[in-house]
This record gives sequence, structure tokens and C-alpha cells, in this order.
Amino acid sequence: MPLFALVNRDGVILRHDSFAEAPALAKAKGLRWLPDNRPTINTQTQSIQRVEPVPADAAAITYNVAFVSDATLVQALRDEAYRRIVLIFNAQGNERDAIAKQRNLTAQAATLLRKGEANWTTDDSNAWAAGEALWGRVEAIRAASNTLEAWWFSATDDDRAGFDPSDDQHWPE
Repeated sequence: MPLFALVNRDGVILRHDSFAEAPALAKAKGLRWLPDNRPTINTQTQSIQRVEPVPADAAAITYNVAFVSDATLVQALRDEAYRRIVLIFNAQGNERDAIAKQRNLTAQAATLLRKGEANWTTDDSNAWAAGEALWGRVEAIRAASNTLEAWWFSATDDDRAGFDPSDDQHWPE
């Protein structure tokens, strides 16, 4: 059932309801019962604000839809990249464990570099290769984040409207 808004003479929305006989009841009391067709938006990239007071000649409740600020979207991209990087190091998404594993990986790389590749054992070589593989995944996510940031600043409004920073299609994994 459609949603309606009960609006007083000053254009203030008093309440919302969905019953069909409301328009006749509202008119009898000097009120307006207007359709409220709130548009569907992408909350990652858009914000919405109802236009109030409701104009006297309005046939329906209207909304202003705007894009979030560039800074907000860039932060959402960075947050999503960070979330994905944490998952590389900890499948449960535990940030503290993921950070500890990254530090351990960095320390292991420093130790192996000090030792010198010519002195590595097979285990050392395997550890280095595993670390490089993990770090390659991190770099791919960071590169995707940078590409998405650049895209956002050149995208059309139509492209921006449908953009979801958390959509897997934008990320390497």
C-alpha cells in the first residue's frame, strides 16, 4: 500500500500512514494527505532530504537528492580498502590480529633482507614468496582504491548514482 503524508496548512508534515481512505478524511479537516514517494537512493553515494515546508500547490511530497561530498566518498573507499586488507590477514576481520600479522610480515622481511638472499634456506625462500604474495594482494587493493578515487572525480552523475564502494566488482578480491 502506498505511503501518504498528512500535511497541515503551514506545510508541516504531521505524520505518515498508508491507509487508502485518508485523503478524503484529511480534506474534511482542512489538511492535505499527499503521496509520499520517497525515491530509492544509494546511501553510500547519495543523501536525501525531504522538502519542507510542503508547498501549498504540491501534489506529492518531494525530496532533494544530492551526492555525498567527495571527501565522504573518498573516505568510504579508503574504509572499504582497509576492510578488505584486514580480511587478507585475518579472515574473521579482526583488525588487531590483522595488524599484528602485517607487522610480523614486515619484521620477517627485514630479517630476511639482513640475512641476505644468498644465505636463505628453502624455508626462508618460501617465507619470502608467501610474504610477497600477501603484499601483492594488498598492493592490488590499494591500486583499485586509487583508481576508484580518480574515477569518482571524473564520473557522470548517472554513474555516481549507481556506484557502491563495497561492490565486489570494483575490487581485485
